[in-house]
Amino acid sequence: MYYTYDRSTSTGLLYGVPPPRLATMDFDVIAWNRHQSYEVRKLVISLIITPKPKYEYILELKIDNMNVNDLSAPRRMTRLLNMFSNYLDWTNEDGSQVTPVYMASAGQLGEIQVPNRLSDPEG
Repeated sequence: MYYTYDRSTSTGLLYGVPPPRLATMDFDVIAWNRHQSYEVRKLVISLIITPKPKYEYILELKIDNMNVNDLSAPRRMTRLLNMFSNYLDWTNEDGSQVTPVYMASAGQLGEIQVPNRLSDPEG
């Protein structure tokens, strides 16, 4: 399981595949107010893990020019899923869109990421 935080949108993203044979998974979320009182609070979030359905299509993405949280922005993810449905005719038997099961940026895989703009350094 991975967690990434996007400062520009103040959005956190939890993604990945849970360890096999687990029915539930608990996450400890710890918040620290470092701007006012330095108060620390803890919240436990329990997730129920449901067995994955039989997939007709499996999609694994390695992203070379952006991070996972950039691609996971609702607008970009919708455009990506629409591309699979509209141009490749990848839809599930019930008509719903294909669901990505694995995403990783090149940096997460230990590779050099290609910058978005040619003027940016690699990294």
